[in-house]
Amino acid sequence: MVRHTHALTYAIRRYPLITLTAFGIANGAGAPLGGENRAGDGTSTGAAFVAGAPPDGYTLLVMSASITVNPSLYPNVNLDPLKSFEPIALIATATQLLVVPQGIGVADVRQFLDFARR
Repeated sequence: MVRHTHALTYAIRRYPLITLTAFGIANGAGAPLGGENRAGDGTSTGAAFVAGAPPDGYTLLVMSASITVNPSLYPNVNLDPLKSFEPIALIATATQLLVVPQGIGVADVRQFLDFARR
């Protein structure tokens, strides 16, 4: 049985994209696919679990872009996402926004950097 670890704080059924991906993998493999939620440290707990799993193809990780920034945000993250994982599929893309509170007087990144330097 293929194990799927999703490192977010909600149950897998709350993530339709992951659920649809899991069904696709299970259908393609001809075997059931189980799910396991490992929350903590901004998704780093689940990522560390997968990084330490045996390289037998039975443990998969569905992860957002947070995996690339977590090592710089959390001092206890001891894995390098580029060395710890092998990407096998891009299943979605997401738009990322940089926002600031209204009223601080900045309208673009350059103005924000000037504001931050003050």
